[in-house]
Amino acid sequence: MPLDLRAEEHLKRASALQEQLSLWLPTWQELTEFFMPRRANVNLRRSPGAPQTERLLDSTGVHANELLAASMQGSLTSSSVKWFYYRVRDLEYGKDVEVDRWLEDAGTISYDEIRTSNFAAESHEYYADLACIGTAAMYIDRKSAGVGAPWTGLRFKTLPPGTYMVDEDEQGRVDTLYYKFQLSARQAAARFGKAFLPHEILAQLEDGRNADQRFDFLHCVFPRHDPWLTREKKVLAPRDRPWASLWISETGRKIVSEGGYYEFPFAVARWTKASGEVYGRGPGYTALPDAKTLNKLVELKLRALANMVYPPLKVRDDGVLGTVRLSPGALTKVRDMDAVQPLHLEGRLDLGVMNEEKLQQAIRRVFFSDQLQLQEGPQMTAYEVQVRYELMQRILGPTLGRLETEYLEPLITRVFSLLDRAGKIPPPPPSLAEHLQGRPIEIQYEGPLQRAQRLGDVVSVQRFFQLALPAAEVDPEIIDNIDFDAAVRIIATNTGVPSAIVRPVEERDRRRNERREQQARMAEQAQMNETIKAAGAGAPALKALVEAQRTGILPQGGIAGRGVPTPGVGR
Repeated sequence: MPLDLRAEEHLKRASALQEQLSLWLPTWQELTEFFMPRRANVNLRRSPGAPQTERLLDSTGVHANELLAASMQGSLTSSSVKWFYYRVRDLEYGKDVEVDRWLEDAGTISYDEIRTSNFAAESHEYYADLACIGTAAMYIDRKSAGVGAPWTGLRFKTLPPGTYMVDEDEQGRVDTLYYKFQLSARQAAARFGKAFLPHEILAQLEDGRNADQRFDFLHCVFPRHDPWLTREKKVLAPRDRPWASLWISETGRKIVSEGGYYEFPFAVARWTKASGEVYGRGPGYTALPDAKTLNKLVELKLRALANMVYPPLKVRDDGVLGTVRLSPGALTKVRDMDAVQPLHLEGRLDLGVMNEEKLQQAIRRVFFSDQLQLQEGPQMTAYEVQVRYELMQRILGPTLGRLETEYLEPLITRVFSLLDRAGKIPPPPPSLAEHLQGRPIEIQYEGPLQRAQRLGDVVSVQRFFQLALPAAEVDPEIIDNIDFDAAVRIIATNTGVPSAIVRPVEERDRRRNERREQQARMAEQAQMNETIKAAGAGAPALKALVEAQRTGILPQGGIAGRGVPTPGVGR
């Protein structure tokens, strides 16, 4: 069988990336054992069903990590609240109602597809990995990935720690990922087709008894025109996709499938990252010494407690006939009744309990448990909830910026592109291109944590009104300084009000002009009514004046000096 040169090239690179990763694996193994036991297969392989908590004597770290992951999921990517919108930079909200509604419809379609997929389960694992080892990776693709296949939804997969290796570009962005996984012979035939599998796997597949034997595979995703490549330019297809994809069977060292992606299909985030390092570090690194100390302290306390409940014995030499029997109801023969006595050891369990509580509290603080856990009960007011979320924003502010750049933005961009190519996003209005001017559509995050971040402008507006309006009662001209239209739109934008509620600027101005014209007509009609009413009140006097002139009581020509014309004179 000829040697597959491309497979050899990528297997060698995978080996080099694995050497870099191997420096992290021992620490990751310890971290997962103390904070995430279900993922504690980083540097060793447990058989299915094997115990995972044999080293763990206190669950504080596990609970703290789970609480942080759940808090981040509820605050950033909740499955019950739409947590992102599409926006166009510098386009005032309500300026172009067609664009606003298209952006809102596109965001709703994207969110519904995410919500109905397996994203909620996989995102929790993502946040747990991120908090524990400081690095997490998620694969994003459509379920039916074949060309021309009907749309069946989105598929997300959080990669287990230790199974993937990453590399960065010159700007520090992850653009290369090699992922190791296993498939049985039967699964590999269904996934890649029998024609592309090496003969070693086909032999096991043809033997019905070994069809479930598992084999190692490697998925390689990298920039198609990466400078390190030597043989890829003429052979990789499809060439129009910026990221190349190779599926390699390590058994037989053969490429079994190749393709590409329009976007990098992995979202790799780091909690925080030291200069010169590729992988991240999370709260687990900080809490690991306390967790190990707490685990040892609990072990010592349990030993001391066992000595108190089941104390050792002191036995007089030759005072016992045979052996000391400790089972219930057993008889021990002694020469002297004082030959066997318990050996009491002095110990201070209270000191152990006190130090144990301090370590538990320290671990919870590292994972922000006391700051992120909302108080339960009816006494929690809306203002207190807002203040708590603002506190979360201040605590997770630096991490939130990195998460938006390395996790949320690649994820939503990938989802939008998949839906758009599948025809799930409606055609945009023609004016959208004019507003974008070659720029991409921006993503606005609307989770509770992001909304708390933007509530600063809303709170500033509210406080300004609280100070300005009382002053306007003294000097009403102060109101001229306030643009109430701008204030209302700032509040609508930063609180995530649907576009259907806020009228477009043109419609607002039209309604105002119609209202002004209607008020002018009403004022004119009221003036006419007053004139007619005044004329009706003076009719009897005019009638008496005309009668007096007719009978000669008053001279013709009206009342001198009054200027009141005589009706009927001069006609």
